[in-house]
Amino acid sequence: MNIVQRILLALVLLPISMAYAQDRTVTIGILAIRPKAEVTTRWQPLADYLSEKLPGKKIQLLTLNYDELTEKTRLKQLDFILTSSSHYIYLRENQGLSGVLATLSEQHDGQPINAYGGVIFCRKERSDISQLTDLRNKNLAAINTVSFGGYQMQLYELKKAGIHLPDDANLFNTGDPQDNVITAVMSGKADAGFIRSGLLEELAQEGKLDLSQIKIINPQASSFPFALSTHLYPEWALAALPHVDANLARLVVAYLLIIGPQHPAAQVGNFYLIS
Repeated sequence: MNIVQRILLALVLLPISMAYAQDRTVTIGILAIRPKAEVTTRWQPLADYLSEKLPGKKIQLLTLNYDELTEKTRLKQLDFILTSSSHYIYLRENQGLSGVLATLSEQHDGQPINAYGGVIFCRKERSDISQLTDLRNKNLAAINTVSFGGYQMQLYELKKAGIHLPDDANLFNTGDPQDNVITAVMSGKADAGFIRSGLLEELAQEGKLDLSQIKIINPQASSFPFALSTHLYPEWALAALPHVDANLARLVVAYLLIIGPQHPAAQVGNFYLIS
């Protein structure tokens, strides 16, 4: 969206936003795949931005794990959710969510990444593990069995290789966040682990992980900028709960569309909006 389109959109939205301003808190539930404090820090500038744009409203963020987000959606304690594509489909079918209002993808070197995948990894020195079939009867770590990028993508790849979980390996759940999976593998508690793409590189950038100590199992040759062991799938989905006023939902999406990749909220959140 160019600058002229953004100005025109803002002029159109101003009277609408004033008309639908109501004094109440709007709560957005965000799936936390990293430690909750880090997820809150990442997305708080976006909440502040929307609070400024929507008069009379305060945007509240709740960073939640998979079960918490599912339960609060069931209890209608949220207004919007931002979650993985597979979790969104589950909630849409079981909780009557809206269609996807927008898709948020991550940025890498200033460019949007419109998809993500799963990673299967082990320690570099594990000479006994080099391909998917080597994972048979091994101890495998995953955050849980409902995570799309942290389990289900890898499950599909292993099934194609003739390994059927949980029967053909020893699977254990580390619990949130996905950082725990990396800790389990690097400490020797697990032989290999499943995580979503981009996490290894993110931890390396934070100085928490040495990538030279990591081996990627079933590496995929592609232009994707991160280590990858699976197919690529759609990124984060933003959706509204059924009780949310349709005009409010449109306003939230419209103001998100105004944000360019250089906006401070987009820079801190490292996201790019796709309508």
